Amino acid sequence: MRRPGCAICLGVAVGLLASAPALAARSATAPERRAITHAAAIADGSPTQRVRVTNIKVSTAGPWATATVAIYLKRTKTPEMVSEETFFRLHGRWWDTTDGNAPQRTAPAAVVSDLGLPGSGDTASNVGHIIAYVFIGLLVLGVLALIGKISSATSAGAEPGGGGRTSSSGPQPFKPQYGTKPSEKCRYPACRSGKVMCHICHGRGSIQDPQTSQFHPCPGPCMRTGWVNCPRCNGKGTE
Repeated sequence: MRRPGCAICLGVAVGLLASAPALAARSATAPERRAITHAAAIADGSPTQRVRVTNIKVSTAGPWATATVAIYLKRTKTPEMVSEETFFRLHGRWWDTTDGNAPQRTAPAAVVSDLGLPGSGDTASNVGHIIAYVFIGLLVLGVLALIGKISSATSAGAEPGGGGRTSSSGPQPFKPQYGTKPSEKCRYPACRSGKVMCHICHGRGSIQDPQTSQFHPCPGPCMRTGWVNCPRCNGKGTE
């Protein structure tokens, strides 16, 4: 037997799901993919390393995009670092925000919501969206559990000759529990997964002798890797 209360709860859950903000980013076109890959190569490439760009998402709210950038040493198959990077188009050219020569730009709130960018734009709005998603998920699980308990009580609690009466003890109301606030991505512009480029070798791990044109190991703090801990998050990648 259907219960009006269950139908109302399920309707509320469906309504909340429908009203929750949705991401509308699209896939990159072939020219956009080539331009964004080129921008990543300028920002992260060097004579001793190469980059591979995947999972490009272009915002429908502005000339912004995100992509997964993997950095490889030459003649290796395992990436040295993989990070999510943000790109923007200005005057017909795509820029990687981690590029030290890129103009300083701030993503609008609509782009932040569209691409799901953490730690930028309207932070309060982003946290509110996360809490809304958690609450909706818990509410749907609670409605399903409530329906299951009522169905079990209806089938097993009927008394013989009692006109189909069920047990008076009903299920307890569901009380959603909120989770803790998730960690945010480090907001230092040049940080990629807790690492920044060495200021001496610029991420190459080696420097070139201007007289002999030969490459020598970097003498800086990067220990020949080209990367050092981010000064903001101290290598954690989150705040």
